[in-house]
Amino acid sequence: APHYPDHDHVPAEIDWIVVDRTTHVPEGREEQLLDGLVDNGEFEVVSDKDGVFVARRVEPPDGQPKSPD
Repeated sequence: APHYPDHDHVPAEIDWIVVDRTTHVPEGREEQLLDGLVDNGEFEVVSDKDGVFVARRVEPPDGQPKSPD
């Protein structure tokens, strides 16, 4: 909810990402962010089919302790 200033954003608490890739410009900022989160090992792709990208967190963000499952 990046467009809502009264929303508390806590990226470290995000466990799943679901994105409609058909709304993004190829190689745009959003795509680079998703690629970076997967490339650094923080998230793994569960599905990337028919324009819908789904990934789940497998590692905590840098500098954050891993929470118990």
